[in-house]
Amino acid sequence: MIELYDLRNKQIDDLCKYVQKKFEASSFGAQPLPNGSYLISVHNLPLPHGWNRDTTIVSFVVPPGYPGASPSCMWVEPGGFRLRDGSTAGNSNDSNNIPGDPIKERSTTWFALRPLAWDPNRDTLVHYFQLVLHRLQKPNWQPYQGSEMLLKTPRGNQNEQYEGRRR
Repeated sequence: MIELYDLRNKQIDDLCKYVQKKFEASSFGAQPLPNGSYLISVHNLPLPHGWNRDTTIVSFVVPPGYPGASPSCMWVEPGGFRLRDGSTAGNSNDSNNIPGDPIKERSTTWFALRPLAWDPNRDTLVHYFQLVLHRLQKPNWQPYQGSEMLLKTPRGNQNEQYEGRRR
């Protein structure tokens, strides 16, 4: 039987491999936080046209209750992350700090990004990161169900196209 701690560490390792394969110029970090969560960061992540910069740092927190509890938001560095025209992206702001962040004055832009459905027996950190990438591919996306984003791309009828599925 796999312990939850081992499962989380394996999934962090799988995510690191996924990032290294998909984004060769990017770097990956996983930092344990005092509350038992992990801060995952991908540096030098390329962005599509539509944002006010070409690359960024994206971070999200793996909560202590993972995999039963899913990640629910992401942060982009440095703060002031905007659409190309200077307006604020949907479901984002510059005032929500990373909980337990060891860098107290870190400048970030926060995005609410909670999957509508999370199955701890099936979903992985690679899946959540794919949701992050999906959100970044849609700069002008506007929220339509609170802070939740439908996972039509990675889930639904397209499971066979969704990379990183646990077998």
